[in-house]
Amino acid sequence: RAEQLSFSLIPLAQTEAHHASYESRGLNKVPRGFPPRMQLLNLRGNHFHFIPARSFPGTGRVVSLYLDFCEIHEIEARAFRGMRNLVYLYLSDNDLTSLEPEALAGLPKLVYLHLEGNRLTQFPGAAKVKLTFTFPSAALSLVPNLSVLHLERNAISRLEPAGLLCSAAPSLMKLYLRSNAISEIAKGALDSANIETLHLDSNRLTRVPSDGYIFSGYLIYPTH
Repeated sequence: RAEQLSFSLIPLAQTEAHHASYESRGLNKVPRGFPPRMQLLNLRGNHFHFIPARSFPGTGRVVSLYLDFCEIHEIEARAFRGMRNLVYLYLSDNDLTSLEPEALAGLPKLVYLHLEGNRLTQFPGAAKVKLTFTFPSAALSLVPNLSVLHLERNAISRLEPAGLLCSAAPSLMKLYLRSNAISEIAKGALDSANIETLHLDSNRLTRVPSDGYIFSGYLIYPTH
């Protein structure tokens, strides 16, 4: 049986009224027993590698969770279950190649999702296919209030299929895809009623639709 790390056993790098920081503490498991009124939890810079299901019990008041720079390569389904008030989730600069379809289950208020600096290769992606690493649309459909999605510095090469983004993330307004390897955008791949801004600079597109600025009704940033 894996040993659980208790809140009382881990020295805090910073303690404030509603903040707890375990930044760069050398942890390899998510600790338990957080303060019940905590609203910000900083775990960046540790060595978790794998986030199992229900890793954050008793964190129903947390609004911001920092898991960036934690060498994470896998997040199990329902890992964040119970974090019903989470608005900001930072998973940037890890080693993710895909997300389980239910990895984001239990986050009804999530608005900002940071996945920049990982190794995702396809977006949105209809499913996780063997030997093909994707960003499954099912994961997005579980966060209906997601408005801002950061996917910069991944390895995404194409955007497809048509209509998937609209159905999977209907509230998405800002999408950041700069510094990937995108060379092709399938027709209708980014159609969405609410998207306002799309960042596509530093990719491999040879042309930008509609002279570089207007594409399906929203602002698109050029590739140079």
